[in-house]
Amino acid sequence: MPLRILDNLARLGSSAMLLMAVAAPLLDLREQSDKSERRFRILYSGIYAAILAVAVLAVDGAPDGSAASQLSVPVKVVCAIAAVFGYGLALGHRKRHPLVDPKARVSRKPVASDPRLEAQLIMLMRDKGLYAEADLRVADLARLTGEPEYKVTQCITGALGYPNFNQMVNGYRIEEAKRRLVDPALAHLPILTIALDCGFGSIGPFNRAFKADTGMTPQEYRRQSR
Repeated sequence: MPLRILDNLARLGSSAMLLMAVAAPLLDLREQSDKSERRFRILYSGIYAAILAVAVLAVDGAPDGSAASQLSVPVKVVCAIAAVFGYGLALGHRKRHPLVDPKARVSRKPVASDPRLEAQLIMLMRDKGLYAEADLRVADLARLTGEPEYKVTQCITGALGYPNFNQMVNGYRIEEAKRRLVDPALAHLPILTIALDCGFGSIGPFNRAFKADTGMTPQEYRRQSR
């Protein structure tokens, strides 16, 4: 009798742990602002719940002597392997996309401004036209200013007020493209040529970035300026 009680308690405990594994990723789902993170959690819980349903409900709940009952052990082994494999994939995803604690992000001390670096970056982008280089990277700005990459990034997202490096570069590129699109002397140039001259690698990203900034396509912007 005591052995049976212990067996039931062990089953109950293992079932509770399995249910917690399904529910845990969904507990703070609403607090996650990243859509890809929410999709990942829902997908993980859904797959885990499906494996649990097959292993526990479909097999253990089958009548004795039925086909499902006879396949109980191999089905459970396959489910266990699938669960371990899925867990490994989830760990790999988490390593590539680590979570950032919102509280830590809020409590982080503001970075001191560096007027000299700010002036250097503005000079390189606006006066030297560095934005026109299609493969421009933060490392290039760091090399030209003689500052570490992290400090250049902090200046871009802090003192200069851009969300990130790409937004800053695209901002300069779009401003130059707008100037060229309304210049009568350049009316003969195809829009693709203007996009490439301003640093965009192809017409697709240029059109998307331009419309996001102006609400119009480059063609519409050129047409309304005439």
